[in-house]
Amino acid sequence: MKTVLRVSGLVLPAMILFAPSASAQSVTFGLGYSDFNNEISRDTATVDLEYHHIPFYEGDVASYSWGGAARITGAGDFFVGAGIVANWSLANDWFIEGSLMPGYYDEDMPVNQLGGHFFFRSLIGVGKRFESGNSLSLGLSHISNASIREFNPGVNTLSLRYTVAF
Repeated sequence: MKTVLRVSGLVLPAMILFAPSASAQSVTFGLGYSDFNNEISRDTATVDLEYHHIPFYEGDVASYSWGGAARITGAGDFFVGAGIVANWSLANDWFIEGSLMPGYYDEDMPVNQLGGHFFFRSLIGVGKRFESGNSLSLGLSHISNASIREFNPGVNTLSLRYTVAF
C-alpha cells in the first residue's frame, strides 16, 4: 500500500501536468517482465505508462518528440522519467521506436537497489501501426545509472506495448 501511495503521488501530478496536451499525440500502456542484473534481486512483472507529445521534428522516415514514462514492478519498485522519443517508419506500417529518458528510480525491496536514485532508461522496440493510428510493439528497455556510481547492476525489461494515438 505504501508503494501505491508513493507512486500515485508522483504519477498523478505528472498526468495532470500532461493532461492539457494529452490529446496531442499518444499514450502507451505496457506489460512486461524485468530481469535485474544483480543475482540477489527479485525479477518481476512490470506495468508501464508513457506519454508522447506532438513531434518537434517530422521527416520522411523519422520523427522526434518529448515524452514521459512511469513504471511500477510487482515488487513495488518504480521509475519516473522524461526525455526524447524517436520513431522510424518502415514499410507496411511497421516502425522502430526508441527513447532515452533520465529519471528517478526507487526500490521497494532493498535487494532491488540499482545504485542511487538518478537513472537513465533507454528503450528500443519494433511494432506495427494499425489503420486507426494505434499500434502494438515489443520493446526492450534498460535502466542504469550509466556508471556514474560504482554500484550499477541495471535492469532489463521486455514488454508488450499498446499505443493509443490521439
